[in-house]
Amino acid sequence: MKSILIAGGNSGIGRHVAAELVSQGHRVVILGRDQRKGEETLASFGDAAEHASFHAVDLSTHDGVRDAAERVLQESDYFDALVHTTGVMTSEDLRTTDGPACTRSSRSTT
Repeated sequence: MKSILIAGGNSGIGRHVAAELVSQGHRVVILGRDQRKGEETLASFGDAAEHASFHAVDLSTHDGVRDAAERVLQESDYFDALVHTTGVMTSEDLRTTDGPACTRSSRSTT
C-alpha cells in the first residue's frame, strides 16, 4: 500500500485518479477547495473511503500552501507519490494576497 497526496482530487481527472488508487487499496489524501465536493468524493468511494481523507485548502496563496502542508503533515509524515491536478482556467486578471496570478500578459518567457 502506497500513501499518495492528490492536489485537486475532488473533481475531474484528480477525482478519477483518487477513485482508482483507493480501489487498489492505497492510502489517499485529497486536497481541494470545496468541502462539499470533497465529502461527495469520499462518499463515492463506498467502503474504500476508509483509505482516504480530504482537506479543504486554498493553494492559491503562500499562506494557504503552508496551512495545507501543516494539516497534511499532521496526518502523515511522508508520501510515496504526489499527483498534482489543480488548476483554474480564466481570462480574468486574478490577484491573490501574494500579488497577481500568472496571466497571459504577465507570464515570464525566461
